[in-house]
Amino acid sequence: MKRRLQVTPRGWFLGGVGLVLAGLAFVFARYDALFAGVTVLAAVGGAALALWFTAKPGPMVRQLPEGAVPAGRPVTVMLRAVDGLPGPDPVVDATPWGPVAAAPLSAPGLLAYSVIPDRRGAHPLGPATVTAMAPMGLMAGVTTVAPATSLLVAPPLLDLDLPVPRQDPDRTTNAATPTAETVIDPSDVREYRPGDARRLVHWKATARRDTLMVREQVRRKVTDVWVVADTVASSADDAFETGLAVAATVADAMASAGHRVHLVTTGGQTAGFKATAGRDPIMEYFALAEPAGEEAPGWADGIGQALGPRGGQVPIYAVVAHPTPDRVAAMGVAVGWAGPGVVWAVGPEAAPLAQDLAAQGWLVEAIDEGAGV
Repeated sequence: MKRRLQVTPRGWFLGGVGLVLAGLAFVFARYDALFAGVTVLAAVGGAALALWFTAKPGPMVRQLPEGAVPAGRPVTVMLRAVDGLPGPDPVVDATPWGPVAAAPLSAPGLLAYSVIPDRRGAHPLGPATVTAMAPMGLMAGVTTVAPATSLLVAPPLLDLDLPVPRQDPDRTTNAATPTAETVIDPSDVREYRPGDARRLVHWKATARRDTLMVREQVRRKVTDVWVVADTVASSADDAFETGLAVAATVADAMASAGHRVHLVTTGGQTAGFKATAGRDPIMEYFALAEPAGEEAPGWADGIGQALGPRGGQVPIYAVVAHPTPDRVAAMGVAVGWAGPGVVWAVGPEAAPLAQDLAAQGWLVEAIDEGAGV
C-alpha cells in the first residue's frame, strides 16, 4: 500500500505565516516573532509526524462483476477489508464518471458504490483511498487501499423482435445439423445410482440430505445459429456501436435459448459460442471489438464452407451498418443458406440497401444508429 502526506490549504497558509514571522524576527531581532513563527512551524511539522506514525488502514479487496457487464446498467463495486475489521471508509479517487461517493454497508469493513457505464470498452477504475486528517486540518494522509483496475463493459442489450430459428429437416450431416447433446441441469438433483460419474455428485445436496445426490442429466436438441456483425468502419461511431449492440443481443438471446452461435464479422473474424459457456464469452468478445479497416472478401463464402458440401438452410441474423460497394453481393451469397434470414439496417448509410436486400430474400428491419449507444 502507498501512503502520501499532503499539506492542506490551511497548512500552507500557517506554514507561510510561520516563515514570515521567522523572517521578521531575523530582520528586526524580535524574539516574540521568532517564538510565534517557530510555534506555527512546529504545529505543521507535528501534524505531519502525527499522521506518519498513526496506524495505517488495512488493505481492501475490490470485487467486480465477473465478465463484462452491459452498458447502461448500474454496476455495484464492492470494497472489502482484508482483515474484516471496521475502519475508515475508502473513497474512489478517480473514475471515468468522476469522483464517487461511497455509501458504507452494514457489515464491518465493507462498502459499495454504484457506477453506470455509458459506453462499452475497458473502463479504468481509479484507486480506492482512505484519507486521514491531522489535528486542525493542517495535513492529510492519503493511503491507497486498493489499486486501480478496469471494468469490462459490453454493448447494451436491445429489445429486438427475433424470429424463431428453424432447422432444415433434410439436413442429416454437417456442422449445422441439430444434435441431441447430454447436458447437466443444475436445478435438478436425484439420488445416486450405480454407474453415475463422480463429477455429477452434488455435494451441498448430499450434505443436506445425508445421502449421495447427483445432478440430473437431460438430453436436448441443439441447433446452429449464425450471426453476422458489421465491423467495417473507419471509427467506432454510433452506427458501429449500435451494430455491435444488435449482434450482441442476438448472440446472447440465441445462446440463452440453447443454440450454438457462430459469429462471422464482415471484417473476416469468426468466433463460436456454446450455450453451456454462458453469456460471459459473448459479452467479453463484443466489449473489446474493434473496427476493421476493410471488408473481408470471403466472409459470406465462409458460411457455406462451414456448412459442408450439402449446404442447406440455417438461421442467419445479420447487421449492416457501414455498407461497402460489394456488400449487396456478399449478402446475396449469404442469404442462399439463410432460413430465416434477418438483417438489421443501422442508420442512414444502410437504409438505401433495404430494397435490394428484401429482393434477395432477407427480412429487413431498420434501426436508428443511436439505439445502442
